[in-house]
Amino acid sequence: IMDKFGFLLIFFIVFSSSAQEIPFERIDLKVLSGQSEKVAKYSKFELGFALPADLKKAVDDYLHSPRFNRSGINPFVSWDLDVTATFSHRTTGIVHAVDGFYYREMKRNIQGNNWIDENSDYPIRIRFAPSQTGNWTVKVEVKVKGEKKYESEVLTFTTTDSDKKGFVEVHENGRYLKRGGKVIVPTGNNIPFPYVNNNLFYSKKKHETLNVDAWAVSYTHLTLPTICSV
Repeated sequence: IMDKFGFLLIFFIVFSSSAQEIPFERIDLKVLSGQSEKVAKYSKFELGFALPADLKKAVDDYLHSPRFNRSGINPFVSWDLDVTATFSHRTTGIVHAVDGFYYREMKRNIQGNNWIDENSDYPIRIRFAPSQTGNWTVKVEVKVKGEKKYESEVLTFTTTDSDKKGFVEVHENGRYLKRGGKVIVPTGNNIPFPYVNNNLFYSKKKHETLNVDAWAVSYTHLTLPTICSV
């Protein structure tokens, strides 16, 4: 009985460990922006990879199938093809999950008045702008119809300092924007143009007048700077 029990226990352990190690087909990442090992802070870091043969066939089937009777894999929706890149900053532990997207390189054909698909070798792209200097790692996982099928090796790169000011974000007061910790105050024309009843900026009728109420109210309540000539 003990021999049978021991055999079953060993079988269960081996089966459990092997069931957790699911072999995923590898995808090879290609750095498409600048040097593969360095990227400037807040600069675009772009990765791409080629579709595995079976997945490429499924995507091509979708793209070339009848418009209202599609088959294959739709590369533009995440429930068919979901690409996620996980970027990790080694020093701070910051983690960013970035979605990949399907990319097509198009060239304008002026003579034919259409567009030519140039068939990129790396149709799946990932773009990221690192906010911290130092060492980063990135790993990509691909799900097909909700099931993980492919993954990449871990890629390491280094972010160097730059004079870029960073991302534009909404200020804490909810009224303004900020970048690099400094408030951005919007300037420019925020007064509506004169318009007619059909919201056009001009009148099609000879004697129709434009609505200038917004301008009249604005000039009544605003103090305009004095313009002097020398």
